[in-house]
Amino acid sequence: MARKTKAQLENEELEYRIKLERELYEMYPSRLVGMLERATNLGYELVVKNSLFQVTNHGTYDTWIMPLTYSEEGQDSLNCLTWVVESGEKDREEAEIKTKARLTALNKLTKEERLLLGL
Repeated sequence: MARKTKAQLENEELEYRIKLERELYEMYPSRLVGMLERATNLGYELVVKNSLFQVTNHGTYDTWIMPLTYSEEGQDSLNCLTWVVESGEKDREEAEIKTKARLTALNKLTKEERLLLGL
C-alpha cells in the first residue's frame, strides 16, 4: 500500500472539514429551534430582536445570542446553551427522583410515626 503524500493528507482533511461545516450548517436551524423550546421549558427567557434569538437564564444572568442562520458564533453559543440546558434538565430529573423517593417514604409511615416526626 502506497503512503499518502502530505498534499493528499491535507486535501482529505480539508474535505472532511468542509463536509463537517456543511452538516453543521444544515442541522443548525432545527437544533436551534429544538434547543430554544427546551430552554423555555426550563424557564429561560427568550427574546427575539433584530432577527436574533436571545436566551437568558435569570438564575445566573447568563445570556446566549444566536441568529436563525448558521454562523460560527451562533454555533458556539448554541453549543454552550445546549450544555447548560442538558445540565439543567439532568439536575431537574434528579430532583424529581429524590422528591418521588421522599413521597414514597412518607406514604409508608404509619399515623403514629407521622405524629412522632411532627408531620
